[in-house]
Amino acid sequence: MKKNFLLFSLIFVTLFSLSSCSSISSKGSGSQSQLLTFLEANSSENFAVIKFFATWCGTCKRYAPEFAQVEADYAKKKEAVDFYSVDVDDKNYAALVKELKIGVIPTTYFISKDRKTVYNRIGNIKTNKLDALIQDLLIK
Repeated sequence: MKKNFLLFSLIFVTLFSLSSCSSISSKGSGSQSQLLTFLEANSSENFAVIKFFATWCGTCKRYAPEFAQVEADYAKKKEAVDFYSVDVDDKNYAALVKELKIGVIPTTYFISKDRKTVYNRIGNIKTNKLDALIQDLLIK
């Protein structure tokens, strides 16, 4: 029993601390990534932060106020950061969710203004950490 708990804890911590960096790329010749299409459809030319969530997800519900607070803070500062929330169960975003391989929610993507760098973070991010991540990535 104790072994199973430790194994579960290790898996849980690993999943929720994973993060990665990558570049946005087009798949195939002449095609555009779903992420770029999403950003263009939302007229985003700024640094973008996209939260992937589900309405039934408890962790997502706890993360929502943190995300909303940081979004409000950036709106007050009038910094060029765009915030989006994407419900993974919304069929309109199925291709985007599939392309980004969103398997664990909440997942937050940070996309540079030049659209070359993408950083993602799985799990709930506290307000101060979310702000620090954005500030750090804005500088890069």
